[in-house]
Amino acid sequence: MPDAASEKEQGNEYFKQKKFAEAIECYSRSIGLSPTAVAYANRAMAYLKLRRQVIRRLYAFTSAYIYSFLMLLLQVIHLS
Repeated sequence: MPDAASEKEQGNEYFKQKKFAEAIECYSRSIGLSPTAVAYANRAMAYLKLRRQVIRRLYAFTSAYIYSFLMLLLQVIHLS
């Protein structure tokens, strides 16, 4: 059975690998076993990093989608 410290350390490893969702799960288990300020702070930072990661991916997808749409629109206008 894992203890709070090992869960926190596993969360730290996931965090270093930029696997923020997995890190959040580990930090949450650590908090459930033994709530500490460090575990709460680590989990908060992982949530922030995950949020930033999601926003960047959404921005990249949206940018590519808009670019494709504009190129298609320019082709339609040019053919008209």
